[in-house]
Parts: sequence; structure tokens; C-alpha cells
Amino acid sequence: MRCPVTFSSLPISPARQLECARHFVRQQMPLVEPIGPLPRERAGKIKVAYLSADFQRHPVGHGIVGVLEQHDRARFEVHGVSHGVDDGSEIRARIVAAVDHFHNI
Repeated sequence: MRCPVTFSSLPISPARQLECARHFVRQQMPLVEPIGPLPRERAGKIKVAYLSADFQRHPVGHGIVGVLEQHDRARFEVHGVSHGVDDGSEIRARIVAAVDHFHNI
């Protein structure tokens, strides 16, 4: 069975490429039941988790801290999940303070 990406280099139509990709997925992935529509009203806050090795003095750390600080805490429960080192930087401290729960893994 060829990967669908292989077909993208061939002179075949997008519709045929989609057909090949769907066939590939049906062959490779088990059939799963759809979970159905989610209820419109949820009890409690929406939980969001951010995972990174760069919650520190790093471009990612500097870029994400503002996003974390701007979450609407009335609607969202924010988790930071770090699998990187704690460099003791000011940006790391801001990230830890900007989330509801911070996890080192």
C-alpha cells in the first residue's frame, strides 16, 4: 500500500488523490465510532493544556506568555505542561504565574 503523499507527485486529479488517501486511511486505521455532537452547554470551565520543552528564556517562552496571560479565567482552566528545564528566568516565572496549574514532567 502506497502512502497518499506518493500520489501527490503524479499527474492525477485532486479528486483521485483524495480517493487514494481515503482508501489508504481505511486500510491503515481501525474503524472507530464517532463520539457524536458535544453538548452546547458545558458544566464548568473548558480545560486547555499547553505542552512545551521551551517554557523558559526561549523564543517560544517569550511568545506564549502573553497568550497565557490573556486567557479568560472565567471560561478557561489553563494548564502548562513542561518537559524542559527550569532555567530560573523571569519569563519562566511569568509563565508559571500565568497558568492555573503548572506541571513538570
